[in-house]
Amino acid sequence: DDGFVMVIYSSSPNGQPGEYGCHLVLRNWGDSSQTSVLRFEFPVSFAEGDGVDDAVATLIDLAGRVPFSCGTAGFGFSYWHADRFAADQVRALLPGYLGFDHSDRWCNTMAGKTPSASWLTFLSTELAEHLDLSALAQSSPSSRVSEMPKGVCVRASRRPTVGELASGAGDVGALPSLARWMKPLRFTAPSFAGSRVELDVPGWLARFDDLPDGSWDNRE
Repeated sequence: DDGFVMVIYSSSPNGQPGEYGCHLVLRNWGDSSQTSVLRFEFPVSFAEGDGVDDAVATLIDLAGRVPFSCGTAGFGFSYWHADRFAADQVRALLPGYLGFDHSDRWCNTMAGKTPSASWLTFLSTELAEHLDLSALAQSSPSSRVSEMPKGVCVRASRRPTVGELASGAGDVGALPSLARWMKPLRFTAPSFAGSRVELDVPGWLARFDDLPDGSWDNRE
């Protein structure tokens, strides 16, 4: 029908924020630009220390279990999504942390589009072919590509990016060159729905375009 189904799981008894969580928004709008949204949340320790490669393998396995258009994995802010005040606090922080995701589970108009470049970026086979995956090796030579049954996973650095501007954002890895490669199909939006924060959303989505790549070994 024209509605949606939403399922929220959280390790916290009162919902987010919590260390573990899952948000699922199933839609059937008959609109080719719309997608359903599936979001997993893990603690920061999940991808830190010696467990980072196991985390990558787990995330690739999870993504391989569902048909996807695109997806990302990296740091994000955890908050209760029904709290607009908290949502605006998160959006106000975004410009200072380039590697963090906007954490908006309603970001569903992305069918056929690429997301912002992230530590792990998942692209369907169709998107990867449209962008010419063979050109990625030249455009972003330090990126590492894992083939998947329904697409690819592009890893931009050894560890998830923080990208704190106040500290120089020296841990961006290959995100800038990856972002430039995906730019022809990049998702765009004029603003975050319902936000009261004056944020240049198109500029934020293009935040990596003019930056140089960093090292693969981006953080200790």
